[in-house]
Amino acid sequence: MKNSKKFVSGIVSVFVLTAFVFASTAQAQPDPGGWSCWKKPCATALGVFDRAMNEQVGVTYTPLCFKSQVVINGVNYKFYCKSVASTNPPIRGMAIVSIFEDTDGNVTVTNICPVKVVKKQKKQRSCFFGRR
Repeated sequence: MKNSKKFVSGIVSVFVLTAFVFASTAQAQPDPGGWSCWKKPCATALGVFDRAMNEQVGVTYTPLCFKSQVVINGVNYKFYCKSVASTNPPIRGMAIVSIFEDTDGNVTVTNICPVKVVKKQKKQRSCFFGRR
C-alpha cells in the first residue's frame, strides 16, 4: 500500500512538472506573426532603437519597454518611451515609437505616436441636499 502511494505521488509530481514546463514555454513564445509581450529593452532592441533614432532631432526618446513581431521580411518593434522636447521649458510626455528592421539590418522609423497621459483626478464630493 505504501509503495502504491509513493508511485501515485511520483506520477502526479511528474505530471505537474510537465504541465508547468509546458505552460512556461507556451507563454514565452508568441503566436507566429503575433506580438510578444511588453518587456524591458534588451541589448539587441536598444541597438535597433539607437540606430533608428540617431538622426532624430527636436525630441529625445528614452525607451522604457518594448515588444516585437517577427515577419517574413524582418522584425517590427514598438517601444514605449518617455519623450522630452527641446523647448524652453521642455515639454515632457510619452510616445510609442514603431521601428522596422529588415533582414539586411536596415532600420526605419515607421511611426511615432504620442500617448496622452491622463492624470487621475481627485474624487469630487457631491453635495445633494446636505448629504455627502
